[in-house]
Formats: sequence, C-alpha cells, structure tokens
Amino acid sequence: MIKSLTDYRYYLEADRIIAGRKKVPFFSPIVSLFSRSKIDRFHYLLRRTEYIHNCSKGLVGSLRYKWFNYLFRRTSLKLGFSIPINVFGPGLFIPHYGTIVVNNNVKVGANCVLHTCVCIAGSKKKIIGDNAYISTGVIISGGINLGNNITISANSMVNKNCERDGVMLGGTPAKIIKNRKAWYIEDGTKYESRIKEIQILKEKLYSVNR
Repeated sequence: MIKSLTDYRYYLEADRIIAGRKKVPFFSPIVSLFSRSKIDRFHYLLRRTEYIHNCSKGLVGSLRYKWFNYLFRRTSLKLGFSIPINVFGPGLFIPHYGTIVVNNNVKVGANCVLHTCVCIAGSKKKIIGDNAYISTGVIISGGINLGNNITISANSMVNKNCERDGVMLGGTPAKIIKNRKAWYIEDGTKYESRIKEIQILKEKLYSVNR
C-alpha cells in the first residue's frame, strides 16, 4: 500500500518498468494524463488516487481525492476495468484492455500480470502473493490464500488455497498441474531484466529516504 511520496514514486515507476513503457517526467502529470495510451493513463490515475486517498488530509486532500477518483473511475469505465484502489502491489502489468473485475477485499503482491476477462469475486478476503500470472478468463472466488510465483492457466476457476510457491494451477476447480518458475523467468530475459531494474530502483529510492 502507498503510504508516502516515496512509495508513490516507486509504485508508479515499477508499473511503468514492468510494462516496458517510456519514462514520463515525474513533474509532468499532464503528460501522463493526456499524451499516453489509456492503459498508461489508468496506471497513473490508479497510483495517484491511492496516494491522495492514503496520504492527503483535510479539505484540500478530500477535494483532490474526489477529482482524481472521478478521473480514475471514468478511465476505468472506458477500459472495462473494475479495479479498486489499494489492491495491487507495485509492478502491476495489464497487457490489454477489456473486462476485469476485482473485489476490494483482495490483496495482491508485487509484479502481478493481469489479463482480460478475469473475475476475482466474492466478499471474502483473498491474498495473492508476489509474481502472480493470472491468465485470460480466470475466476478466483471464496476466501483463499495463494503463494508466490503462481501461474493460473486460462479459463480456470480457483476456489481453494494454494500456499505452495512456484506452481501452475489449472482446471475447474483449479489444481496444481506442475511446478513452474516465476512468470518473468519463464517469459524470457526481457522481463527478468525489468524485474532487476525495479529492484535497483527500490534500493535507490528507499536508501535515500532512510
């Protein structure tokens, strides 16, 4: 969760790096809003709204939150996203726009890949670890915990815990199909290098602010 300006910068940059997007100057939010793709705009508004909601206080903070939340919801609607704030950790990667529905009782770790036609539903709490790869058409329901480095194959329904790390889940209901390394390792050196860049960024940002 974003709790400081440093967190905000880290989350925003991690989202950009994992997707391979070009860097936008931090001092130029207007560029982020109006001159980039809709998904780029969504990421900016998601993190900006989270930062203002969590860190801004008083009347001015309330007014800023209402404005950015309006922009965030408007952009989300255009893309088909129903994704609440304060759900996804840094490094969220959404390759394509289309229907994605996520309940606000979900907590997902860093470096999640989220494809279209995904539904993470139900009022019960769900915790998903780092480096999750959630393929197209996946449904996740019930109160569940999923470990780190888990890949969920397309059109699967997950309704049971899987706290084991580094596996692929598939089927309806989903079960362990095989052991599998983290998605960024399986998908080639391009993504591994991006993860390393994010780690370097994290060390740089937080070492300066200790």
